Amino acid sequence: MIVVVGGVAGSGKTTVGALLAGRLHWRFADADTFHPQANIDKMRSGVPLTDSDRGPWLDAINAWMAERIEAGESAVAGCSALKQSYRDRLLTGRPTARMVFLEISRELAHARLVARHGHFFTVRLLDSQFTELEPPRESRQLLILDAATGTPDRLADEIIDRLGLVASPPAMSQPDGGRPDGSADRETMEGPVSNAQKARGTAASLPEAEVYRAARQEKPWGHELIFAAVDGKYVGKVIHVNAGHSLSLQYHREKEETISVLSGEAMIQHGPSADRLTGQRFGAGDTIHLPAGVLHRITAISDLDFAEASTAQPGWREDVVRLDDRYGRAGTSAP
Repeated sequence: MIVVVGGVAGSGKTTVGALLAGRLHWRFADADTFHPQANIDKMRSGVPLTDSDRGPWLDAINAWMAERIEAGESAVAGCSALKQSYRDRLLTGRPTARMVFLEISRELAHARLVARHGHFFTVRLLDSQFTELEPPRESRQLLILDAATGTPDRLADEIIDRLGLVASPPAMSQPDGGRPDGSADRETMEGPVSNAQKARGTAASLPEAEVYRAARQEKPWGHELIFAAVDGKYVGKVIHVNAGHSLSLQYHREKEETISVLSGEAMIQHGPSADRLTGQRFGAGDTIHLPAGVLHRITAISDLDFAEASTAQPGWREDVVRLDDRYGRAGTSAP
């Protein structure tokens, strides 16, 4: 299944979509990453996009959805989908695709955008979106939720409930040694049961493993696999950066990170300020710890994979500050 989370700027489609993907352990893509640079430059200058501008963007989203479906993968995407023709373009001919449209008032969307810094979509463009908006109607493939009535977590849970999805991972197949009825001997499945555990009660009191797929998020420079999270904030992920691409020059207000190269080579610049950066070449096994406030930029000399472990607080979108980015992202709210 592909779930597209739609809505005007400020409706929370990216936040809710990412949370939904995390709950389901599905891949997530923010549709903003499919915009050609010309579109980003146009929006950054305060000029609304036309249908002609959005054509290649919708084609790219369509191609991404088709690839996921052909691969038999489930995924979540965030996309404004303002017009009925856009929604038809994404859903028609895809019986397993669903759209969840987040409705929001102009006033609340405006307030949220005022509080959002650095994203190429500005408050000046919001009026144009409401002018172009063709409010959808619920159907078998489309749900409508009020973005103002609940937290992003609650909205993600409501989507799971209304679409009949299962947030927990599926049960694993039983190993040899199970009973003829398909159940397994408790000792075979969970290991020997101690007298202390027997005294505590049934297996419900024992810890259980959780098996799931890492949430994949596409980026303009590659992708990342978020495999560990605490209270909805990642603490562990593996990042792939395509050769010649760079992450933004950035720092974190409170979060600390430790980065270790798994394969490939990288140039990692770090320092207390932009004019006092030290560059070091990193290969497999090389590791760096970045305390809060340390500026850093990672450039892939060759195709690069590295692991990142970080503290869970505060949230990943609110804590990062980008000072320079070749993809037009800045501030704290860009994907």
